[in-house]
Amino acid sequence: MSLAALRGKVVILNFWATWCRECRTEMPAFETLYRRFGARGLVVVGVNTREGAPAAQAYARELGLTFPLLLDPDGTVTARFGVIGLPTTFLIGRDGRAVALAVGAREWTSATALDIAETLLADPAGEAGPRGTRTMNRRASKPSLEESGRPWCRILIVLVLLLIGGGLGPGSMLAQPRAAPILIGVLTESWGPTPPIVGLRDGLVAMGHREDQDFVLGVRFTEGDAAALPAAAKQLVERGAAILVTGGGGTNEAKAVQMASDRIPIVFMGGSDPVRAGLVQSFARPGGNITGVADLDVELAPKRLEIFRELIPGLKRVLFLYDAGDPSVVSQLDGYRAASRRLGLTLVERPVHTQAEAGAVLGRVQKSEVDGILSPRFLSLNIPGFIVEAGLRHAIPTMLHASFHVEKGGLASYAANQYELGRHAARLVDKIIKGARPADIPVEQATRFELVINRKTAKALGLTIPPALLLRADRFVE
Repeated sequence: MSLAALRGKVVILNFWATWCRECRTEMPAFETLYRRFGARGLVVVGVNTREGAPAAQAYARELGLTFPLLLDPDGTVTARFGVIGLPTTFLIGRDGRAVALAVGAREWTSATALDIAETLLADPAGEAGPRGTRTMNRRASKPSLEESGRPWCRILIVLVLLLIGGGLGPGSMLAQPRAAPILIGVLTESWGPTPPIVGLRDGLVAMGHREDQDFVLGVRFTEGDAAALPAAAKQLVERGAAILVTGGGGTNEAKAVQMASDRIPIVFMGGSDPVRAGLVQSFARPGGNITGVADLDVELAPKRLEIFRELIPGLKRVLFLYDAGDPSVVSQLDGYRAASRRLGLTLVERPVHTQAEAGAVLGRVQKSEVDGILSPRFLSLNIPGFIVEAGLRHAIPTMLHASFHVEKGGLASYAANQYELGRHAARLVDKIIKGARPADIPVEQATRFELVINRKTAKALGLTIPPALLLRADRFVE
């Protein structure tokens, strides 16, 4: 594939990986678009991220893909495009400018998506309507596209990649025409961009750092697998990250990046006591190559349980499911046990070892056995996600750590505001960019905490939210 082959075309540029479940759901639709509109000037280009040719070729054969697939084995191109989650798709007009982007899977053969493709193909300038945001409901099986308009998406520079199909040969890809920005490597145990990561990006932009020109975020997701964090952190180092940041998951992520490098500056987001965890020497003088923002999660445990008891009349038995192989969770058990005893609650502990076991335990839980379910701080084994599902299925109240899960149907959460945690961390990253050493930047603590309650879930559970909590809540999910 050459630069000339893309000039004047409408390009759907999709970043994907074989392990990404959402990527797989999109591929048949991309193949349909390629076959339907190819003769009219639409080109689909898939960029496989950080994998080898054999895996990508087998994937293409399995799904019957005929559109061009390129390899980005070290993630360089992915990082230069500022991709922070897979799948990510750019729509590029005939003039070589990106007019829209979508993060996450979409229904690319829906009526709305086909209309956008028709509009782009009909417009020689590549503009799909007025400038602004296109908002399309994902639940209604329509793509949610946000206008990008980023000049670095112009087809100006050819990067040599390997082209999959027929045999392997040299290919080309688009990249930024500017000098390479600072690569900030972010490690997260999540499945996609977390509120702290979004806050980090927004905070840096607010301080004048231009995304994609001054910095890019290269994110590695381990999808609930804490054991995969060290290898993922090592990959960020190998990719040339100038600064390493954790994605808000706490101690596990921080220890992984700390093991990966003793020289690259590190900023952690989350975690209760970095001194006790062995990350820093002290809050005032962290020492080494690390600093960050603590979220006081363990300190909030008594208050979280107190709010739960106030919200649920007659709360006595609280199920606490946790990953037995996660030392960070195990180290916090004493805090939850002490808080439960003080409040007269019985903490029903259920250690699990695999994601399947976690799902099975929560699938069997009955309302007659427990009065509520408490979620651990960490995402390992997708336990918070299973808790939300179990709570909705069995009509059991749930107390979560992150408001994200309340928005998905959990009853309530009480914790540091995760988005603000990211903006807070951005100030520390800014200092490092300007030359400060992490060892000389004091560790800071979260300053904004929020109680979030899902009114719809409360109503479904037959709960009346006490007036005191109505006044105390920072936000309601309707």
